[in-house]
Amino acid sequence: MLVVLFFSISFGHALNFSQEDKKLTAIAYSKQWLRLLHFKNQDKSQVDGGYFFLSKEASTNPKSELLATIKAFQTNQRVGENKQLAQCVFPARFRFIKTVLPNLSLPEVYCPDLAEFLNTISAETVTLVFSSAFANNPGSLFGHTFLRLNRRVEKQDQSKRDLLDMAISYAAIVGDENMLYYALLGLIGGYDGAFGVVPYYEKVNEYVNSESRDIWEFDLHLSLTETTVLLEHLWELKNARFKYYFIYE
Repeated sequence: MLVVLFFSISFGHALNFSQEDKKLTAIAYSKQWLRLLHFKNQDKSQVDGGYFFLSKEASTNPKSELLATIKAFQTNQRVGENKQLAQCVFPARFRFIKTVLPNLSLPEVYCPDLAEFLNTISAETVTLVFSSAFANNPGSLFGHTFLRLNRRVEKQDQSKRDLLDMAISYAAIVGDENMLYYALLGLIGGYDGAFGVVPYYEKVNEYVNSESRDIWEFDLHLSLTETTVLLEHLWELKNARFKYYFIYE
């Protein structure tokens, strides 16, 4: 009888572990988690460096990064270049894990730098912006695509001042190279790429006023929560470095 009881308990634990493992595997290979880690497919992340990953195998193993992230949240681990609490460095991951694992106990912390960032941008909606090609610059032969973060319009201010919004763009971090060397490095991944936030009027001045390029704007149907997740992930990307390839990445 004791042997049967012991076997039943052991089998039950093994069954529960197997079910939990399958659930974590499904989460690790879900579309949203793979996108948070910038996996173009399930094989490898496009992030090439920085302080974006917590696991050594993360760039090819999204499950190892999921487990490492959960552990960092549970233990209030300090991560990133500035050694801040994991919840403050990866707020979009924190939101995602709390959604898919609602019974998981995770400590809530206040993140003043993140709160200031979100409050400063104060975005309510998002617009996709495309600037037409500019033949005089090799880096602009295909045009540029970026996002405009549209500020909340106060009730007493009915006019919408788009030029005062902020823009998210991805670009190569370049130096003072000549055009030929610039084009070569852009083709072979010789530059790092990074996401940045700049005032929208700077983009308009650069593309329209200086280069006489057309700008096309397309409003995206994102909810306020989805817009917030976008900003939280943008905050996470401060810790990421990419190799910039002019043609395809």
